[in-house]
Order: sequence, then C-alpha cells, then structure tokens
Amino acid sequence: MTTDYIAVPAKITLEQLYEYVRKQDDIPDFMFYFFVVENEHSHKLVGVVSNQEIFTVNPRTVVDSIMKKEIISVSALDHIREALKKMYLYELSALPVISRQTGKLLGIVTLQDAMAVYLPKSWQTRLRKIFSQ
Repeated sequence: MTTDYIAVPAKITLEQLYEYVRKQDDIPDFMFYFFVVENEHSHKLVGVVSNQEIFTVNPRTVVDSIMKKEIISVSALDHIREALKKMYLYELSALPVISRQTGKLLGIVTLQDAMAVYLPKSWQTRLRKIFSQ
C-alpha cells in the first residue's frame, strides 16, 4: 500500500482540482485516479474520478457530480490476492484501501505494487522484459 495519491474534497470544482494539482510540490507517480473524500477533514472516501473523465467535462463542474460512487476497494486486512482479483475483475490499475469501520481512505494499492509483492521474482523479471519492449 502507498499513501502517494491525490485525494480531493467532493464539493470542489474541476478548476479548483486543476489548481490544487498545479500547486503540489511532489506529484504522485500514480495519477490515473483522483480519490474523492467527503471533506478535507474527514478523509471518508465517497467516490473516485479517473483523470480521463476530468478533461471531458466543463471545468466548472463539481467533482461529486461526475465521480463514481460505487467504490471497488479493499481493507487494510485483506490479502493481496483479494486486491489482485478485484483489479483483474473490474479492469482497474489501483484500488483504494479503506478502513472498514470508518470508511476513511488509508492509501492505495497499485497493480504494479501488488504484483511485485505477490508474484515470484522470476515472473517479475519476465513481465518487466515483456512490458519494456
């Protein structure tokens, strides 16, 4: 799991989201999704927006009107196999890790990181060679 992601409050506009990202000193390596939280203080996960979706609508659109509310996630106690299964089944490159008790976003698991933990070293080397060609 990594805490290197961008979480944004549900009630901001896309213009505000763009400005927020521009002001970041350190942009996360993984930027396929923006994780939408209830507000900046609660960190309760309420939705997810892909980076592709934010560029297809009016910049004055409020994030919670375009976010996906049906969140596919894992808990911190789930086995990595569960995360990989869900990523495969729903064709996702990352999953939010949430607290089952509070619904707070704890971090994310990326497909690359999950495979690095779960697959044997020999497979990881082969996959690197395949994907680097």
